[in-house]
Amino acid sequence: MKATGERNVFKRGKGGVYYVRRRIPKPLLTAYPQGKTEIVRSLGTADPRTARSKAILELAALSASSPPSAPRSTSVSRRTQIEGITGNSEQDL
Repeated sequence: MKATGERNVFKRGKGGVYYVRRRIPKPLLTAYPQGKTEIVRSLGTADPRTARSKAILELAALSASSPPSAPRSTSVSRRTQIEGITGNSEQDL
C-alpha cells in the first residue's frame, strides 16, 4: 500500500485504485470485531484528483456513521427528514 500526499488516502494493487483509511477511536473499538483497528473503503478510482474529492465525502460518511453494534442516537423517519428540509409534507409535494 502506497501512501499519497493526502492524509488517509492510499493507493493499492497493480491497478492503483485509491482507498481511504480511518482509524477506529479507542472508545469504540469494543463495538467492532476483535483485532480490527481501522476501516478501509475503496474509492473506486485510480485518478488522484477524483480520489481526493471522493475521500472527503467518504471520510465524512464514516464520521457520521455509528459502529456496527451501537444503536443510532435518533430514529428519524424519511418523511420527517423531507418535512424538515423542505418545510412541506410529502402530501404537499
